Amino acid sequence: MKKSRLFVVSIKEVIYTLIFLILAVLLVILLFYMFLPDKDDSAKTASVSSYIPGVYTSCLNIDDNALTLQMTVDKENINSIELIDADETTTAMYPLIPTTLESINAQLTSGTPIDELSVSDESKYTQLLLTQAINDLLTKAKN
Repeated sequence: MKKSRLFVVSIKEVIYTLIFLILAVLLVILLFYMFLPDKDDSAKTASVSSYIPGVYTSCLNIDDNALTLQMTVDKENINSIELIDADETTTAMYPLIPTTLESINAQLTSGTPIDELSVSDESKYTQLLLTQAINDLLTKAKN
């Protein structure tokens, strides 16, 4: 004859097992959604870097002096940003503008987004002024 066996299970063990099972299922779901690629990422990157090719100009007023920025873009890249028709007195009064614009130009033409430009402490206000004017030019180039 077979002996019957009795199993004694405490309610506390059942509750702990259920809690750990629920946590394991939630962890698997979290990992699944965390590493699943986003469908919107490819659409965002495609729409961010499309410009209407051409040459765009914007006037930058500093005190009574007007400076003209010129930006050349192709369909996907910024090719150059330069100061045109700047007289010597304006560049002598504001010596940081040409050097800061050269730094911004080098960063933007190498593919750095305008929001991620490196800022120098000695010319951060000049860079902010030029970045706002360049943002206006980029808005024109995207329309």
